[in-house]
Amino acid sequence: MEAGASTLVAMLLDNHHGPDFRIEFETGLLAEAGIATRVVAWDRRPEPSGEEPESGAEVVRINVPAPSGGGRRTFMAMLQFGRHVWARRGELFAGVSVLIVHDLYLLPLGWALSRKLGLPFVYDAHEEYALMEAERYPRWFLRLVTGIESRLARSATAIVVPGTSRLRRWNGVVRRQPLVLSNLVGRDQTPDTTQALEWDLLYVGTVSSVRRPDLLIELARRRPDLRIGIAGRGRSTGAVEAAANELPNLTYLGWRRDAGALFPRTRAIYYGLDPNHAYSDAACPNTLYHALRNRRPLIFFCGGEMGQLASEFKIGIRCEASAAELERAVDEVGKIDDWQFDEAWHAVWERGDTRAFVEAVQAAASRRG
Repeated sequence: MEAGASTLVAMLLDNHHGPDFRIEFETGLLAEAGIATRVVAWDRRPEPSGEEPESGAEVVRINVPAPSGGGRRTFMAMLQFGRHVWARRGELFAGVSVLIVHDLYLLPLGWALSRKLGLPFVYDAHEEYALMEAERYPRWFLRLVTGIESRLARSATAIVVPGTSRLRRWNGVVRRQPLVLSNLVGRDQTPDTTQALEWDLLYVGTVSSVRRPDLLIELARRRPDLRIGIAGRGRSTGAVEAAANELPNLTYLGWRRDAGALFPRTRAIYYGLDPNHAYSDAACPNTLYHALRNRRPLIFFCGGEMGQLASEFKIGIRCEASAAELERAVDEVGKIDDWQFDEAWHAVWERGDTRAFVEAVQAAASRRG
């Protein structure tokens, strides 16, 4: 088969695509090459919305409710989702030339579908599970999961990771180095606007203790003159909501479908992954690319892609994880006017394997033919 207009790619996704910025970015790259995409999405929401955001791809959502944060109940729901997909495989993957499997949770299903349907697959390893869950599960279990992931991923025609900080995990595991496709959230930066700023500091993401929302709450208490916004959901939502009800300068925005539209409305962006967490030096958050795209300084604690890029370009302030240091950083960003957001944005684009990603999909489609 000649890859191009006749090529249809199917993506297996472990969220409802509401939208998932990485998925939109990848489907956009493929569309530019004339490759259509069908996203088979696991909708974990207890009550799916009747109105879904538009996507550049065809989206098929299969609703199997599951709690956020993983665990046994999520695992059982994942198996149920897999049974639904397997039962409908003839319908869901009709005309498909290549399968792109997103993240570890759906890798066994993707591997099984690949063998059953004779479809080559690309594995997009969003996370590094052993580091992400290092504080939650015993080492023997993490080694087991990593071993299974490595074995199944060797069958992929290509492996994709979201940053150079993730390459080390795959050293000696696969013969070809994974492609690096950063979590870029759009092709172009947003235009400069005169939009009124609603917050001095904004956090958008998972609301859990490891992201240190407690420091934002403490900062709001210390500095009533600072306006702080938090958007997202997670296990620490209750504490954030309670503090927002008490403190007039702290706003809890809940989970937002239009999360990308919040960033132009803040003076600075917070990413609070605890620097002592095992994941700190491998973090590749969307937050980094939202900040670059919207030309907003970051205030953060961790390493990974954020720390690496900040060592090359003036894009924010890395500080200690304390309310006092956070306060100092917020004050400092207001004094800086020679940020290097544009230079960093262009560097990320130039270094990314965007063309290689499309070529890997095209090569897999040709192999299918």
